[in-house]
Amino acid sequence: MATVLYHATTREVRFEETPEGEQAPFSAFTPVACVLSDSPEEVYRLSQHACNSWLTGEQVMPIALDKMDRTRSTSVGDILHMADGRFLQVARFGFKPVEFDYNA
Repeated sequence: MATVLYHATTREVRFEETPEGEQAPFSAFTPVACVLSDSPEEVYRLSQHACNSWLTGEQVMPIALDKMDRTRSTSVGDILHMADGRFLQVARFGFKPVEFDYNA
């Protein structure tokens, strides 16, 4: 199973600085990779820089890199679109389910 990883495009979204109770629109995220895992924890681990860029990992298929100003590790506020259709946002501790209004 594969998970599509979206990175937030602004610092405010990335560090959950949106006003309490508000969700950033889906347009605030850019797809950056497809990760061959259905475990949120493993997707997070595989999308962290260690000794090398995480984009070179065997379980990672980069996408839309031309839209990124630089490659960064996955962090708080980023989104995982799981194979079962759920969207999970990286939280300070773990992950939280989120929904998006595609008409916004």
